[in-house]
Amino acid sequence: MATGHATESDESDMNEVELKDDQDTPPETLHPEKITSEIEKLNKLGNDLCQLRQRPLLLLYYSHTNCGEITETDITYLEEILKPIDAGIQELDVLIQTRGGEVSSSYFIAQLIRSKCKKMYTIIPTFSYSGGTGISLASDHIELHTTSKISPIDVQLTSIDEKNMFPLLNLDGFIDFVHETTKIFQLKDEQNRSEIIARLMIEFCKNVHPFQLGQLFRLRELHAVYARELLLNYMFRNDSHKESRTKYVIDKLTSGSPAHEFNIDIALARKYGLVVKEMEQNVYLIGKKIINLCEEMENTGIIADFYDGSHTKRSPYFQLFIHIPSNKSIGGKYGRER
Repeated sequence: MATGHATESDESDMNEVELKDDQDTPPETLHPEKITSEIEKLNKLGNDLCQLRQRPLLLLYYSHTNCGEITETDITYLEEILKPIDAGIQELDVLIQTRGGEVSSSYFIAQLIRSKCKKMYTIIPTFSYSGGTGISLASDHIELHTTSKISPIDVQLTSIDEKNMFPLLNLDGFIDFVHETTKIFQLKDEQNRSEIIARLMIEFCKNVHPFQLGQLFRLRELHAVYARELLLNYMFRNDSHKESRTKYVIDKLTSGSPAHEFNIDIALARKYGLVVKEMEQNVYLIGKKIINLCEEMENTGIIADFYDGSHTKRSPYFQLFIHIPSNKSIGGKYGRER
């Protein structure tokens, strides 16, 4: 029976065919002119920020997806980018977006940057999590917008099946749960209390291998050592109470946070004892444009390309901007081979 509904169905089928054709269409070829145009846009934005702040700018961009993380090879990459300022400079802005990565690599990146400048200011228009927060501890101050986010420097490990991530803060929460359980049931008898705790810990270890727990505690201690070194030597170096301030910040950024995924805004960052400043609106607007453009360039394959052949890990993109009369920038690459 031919009805109007049949016609609508036919049109729907045609739309489905068109969608399938679109899905099968190979990605658009990336022409050199397009690459040049996007790089020029990025150079202009970077130079605009240099001109506004009257100091060089280092861009550290990691993929906004979970495919980009801080690794050891980033150190060599950054060394190349920073070569133009081998002599050292008075001040340097660092604009960063990252979801974090390796503890040691984050520390050495922070130290490498500080070896090139006397003062460092970290600008975070979007987010800088975990290892990225660790890098920012080497700053003289951190600049955050109202919507900017950092995170605890707590570490996490992939479980034995390589699928599930287990942060050490989960263990802290579990221990708190055990203590609260013994209080709720008023387990004052030491033997009964010990038996309950032992049973709960046995169940816990069925899901998380004890070796992993040991590794997590070791990495937390490592992160604390690195954080202490950066805070004492840079952020709090001229503070008469730097020892106590450093301890307070590290405690808050590790066991003092409710979860690894906890977002810390500018108000909480101040409560955590960090030296933070509210980002000026014009700095935020340019910084956000830079990050947005980098994300667009990543999506089109200009920067932050996959490097492991399995489409699971992306290269970072670093660029150094030094404002000069010819309106050019120094440093930067379209992508990186690993």
